[in-house]
Amino acid sequence: MSGPIEVTATQPGYYGSYRQTGDTFTVEKAEDVSDVWMSVSSESAVSPDVDLAGDADDLDQMDKEALEAYAKQHFGVDLDRRKSEATMRAEIRELAAAE
Repeated sequence: MSGPIEVTATQPGYYGSYRQTGDTFTVEKAEDVSDVWMSVSSESAVSPDVDLAGDADDLDQMDKEALEAYAKQHFGVDLDRRKSEATMRAEIRELAAAE
């Protein structure tokens, strides 16, 4: 992603330091976002200058296969489904911001 991503811990975990459930902190790279114990904060989910043509809400509802298909259709990019859904969403938002 082009900038840091604000996330909230959904359960205890470690990123830079030990995080408690409910802690809000910044993750530097989209690859570091974990679906297991992090939730992307709505403020950082879509930056105001990114236009996903009304697809932002749909993006949050898509599973990995749908995210992969969306990225292929709209940006001509094959996403790696081994990554988390949150990471895939962040990569799509980064692609949209670059356009």
